[in-house]
Amino acid sequence: MTTTKLESVEVQIDGGLDELSRGIGHTDDGDEAWVTGALPGERVCVSVSHVSKIGRVFGVSKEVLLASDDRVPVPCAHFLDCGGCDFLHANLESQHLFKHEAVSSALGLKSEDVEAVVPSPQATEYRALAKFVVGENGELGSYRPRSHEIVDMAGCVVHAPSIEKVASIVRENYSPNLELRYVIVRASLQQSLVIVTLIVRRDVGQSLNKLVDRLTELSEVAQIVMSVNDSDGDALIVPGDDVILYDGPSVAEQLGGAEQKLNSGAFSQINPGAAVGLYEQVVKCVDVQGKKFLDLYSGSGGISRALMLAGAASVHGVETNAQAVAAAKESSSTEDLSFEAASVEDVLDRLGDYDIIVVNPPRKGLSMAVVEALIELPKIDLVYVSCNPKSLARDVKLIEDNTEALIKRVVPVDMFPQTRHVETVLHLKS
Repeated sequence: MTTTKLESVEVQIDGGLDELSRGIGHTDDGDEAWVTGALPGERVCVSVSHVSKIGRVFGVSKEVLLASDDRVPVPCAHFLDCGGCDFLHANLESQHLFKHEAVSSALGLKSEDVEAVVPSPQATEYRALAKFVVGENGELGSYRPRSHEIVDMAGCVVHAPSIEKVASIVRENYSPNLELRYVIVRASLQQSLVIVTLIVRRDVGQSLNKLVDRLTELSEVAQIVMSVNDSDGDALIVPGDDVILYDGPSVAEQLGGAEQKLNSGAFSQINPGAAVGLYEQVVKCVDVQGKKFLDLYSGSGGISRALMLAGAASVHGVETNAQAVAAAKESSSTEDLSFEAASVEDVLDRLGDYDIIVVNPPRKGLSMAVVEALIELPKIDLVYVSCNPKSLARDVKLIEDNTEALIKRVVPVDMFPQTRHVETVLHLKS
């Protein structure tokens, strides 16, 4: 196979897209090819990154010779380098088609059994959270795919403008003595305020003063926190006491009719505008009025507050992150809305005390202990919010196979425009 000796090759994308949004096609020699940045029907010149032992070609599109009608101009210089937006070259209609198929295929459902994708109010400048890796020359960005090379993300089109302002100031005032390792910027899009967390390798004391002074000149900066991380691993934040370097006005995001307080360490929605649509879908799945809800993996309480506003009798949220629970409690104004800092596995003996259970687990999905506890319930009324169709399908199948519960509703939500990722709201009831 001649492809194995080539640095580039032309590929006809005569198949669809795989789950990683790569175009599937063939070289002129008949070798199978998986091409990042290519769309169905296109002919592209591919920079070959790898050829398997059986001749399968993997690479990145470096020139489009024949474009798909779904292709749009790419507005970002970092496309395919930073590992973030893998769908910037495709129009939103085709992005939604891909996400709808990802959900229906994973669940083994017909396309018509899955509702249309709920769009995001904004397709760019929607991202309210940025986690930057800091390079030795002051780059603020992310790792290039499959490497530890840092790609600077200056001018990112999905970050909120306030985040980009902060990142620019850090780049301009960087010096090695700052010992900066990561920078996390959390924004309220409604207030145009940000919380900046500077993660350093060691406590550098007054060395950060100049940077802090420059950051506080921005009207958007409401708080600056220093966190020390001297670990050898890749974790952004390790346990320890944060140091508040600047404390201005409190920060909150308006999510529908509810206010969510933000702090440096608590979970908050990356796309607040789309989160409102997601919460609306959760509420639409069930008869909320007068019901008792258990909200597992409740984060900072966004879903819990939406349920209360819709008429729930009570909601109890369970979340392992203590800072998220603190933010949720600060945003709560009624005794019928409560939150608990605990592992979900620690409250499984209480599942039967509630009318309806909501789960919103991390990408890995539910633990077997949680699935087994749900299966043991006499009746299931479950709303499952998932960011991973595969783990969602696995968990739902286990519950369906062992109970009389059936899928009542499935709706994808485009929480992450310009990427392959999709959020799903699913209602399962017996």
